[in-house]
Amino acid sequence: MGVSEKNRLSKNCPTAQQFADVFESKVTAVRKAAAGGSVTTELPPATEMFDHFQPYMANDVRAVIIWDRHLSRARLILYQLTS
Repeated sequence: MGVSEKNRLSKNCPTAQQFADVFESKVTAVRKAAAGGSVTTELPPATEMFDHFQPYMANDVRAVIIWDRHLSRARLILYQLTS
């Protein structure tokens, strides 16, 4: 039996191995570019304090994500209508 059209990868969709190869080459390039540089272990003092945290339930976070997705669609539609 042949591979169905549904399961065949498109030319624009990389395989897992291709993705891994590209990722590995990028990591290698960054390491080469950073070679010989000084390692900084001290960071400048923070300018912001995160001391106002509030607990949220998973449903609250989900609702915000879904609302933002709808808002993004609305912005896109408005942009397309006004362009």
